[in-house]
Amino acid sequence: MYELRPAWQPRGACGTRRTVADVSAVASADTPVQVYSSRLGGWGTAAGTPVAAAFIAGVYGLAGTDSATPAGKRLYAASRYLNDITAGSNGACGGGDICTAVRGYDGPSGMGTPNGTGAF
Repeated sequence: MYELRPAWQPRGACGTRRTVADVSAVASADTPVQVYSSRLGGWGTAAGTPVAAAFIAGVYGLAGTDSATPAGKRLYAASRYLNDITAGSNGACGGGDICTAVRGYDGPSGMGTPNGTGAF
């Protein structure tokens, strides 16, 4: 709401302002991941934004790229290494690409989900 849109991010419903998502990962409680914690007594499940954020951070780590190019900018230049999300929404905010997935860039999923580390 406050940041100017960088030149490398496609113009969306926010006009000259930056939208948040550049890339996405599932954060639904319907699709948890298995985690192990000896402190908590073994295996359990976890879901949500912390899991998705850790997953994306791991993909960036695996890619091992330097910081010469802003991380977000790399995603837009290498979208062929991302799975485009074309269905779904993040609420009932009136439609449009700011809250509904469309082909290419959209508010809920950015450029999509990782398909390897090529975009990172």
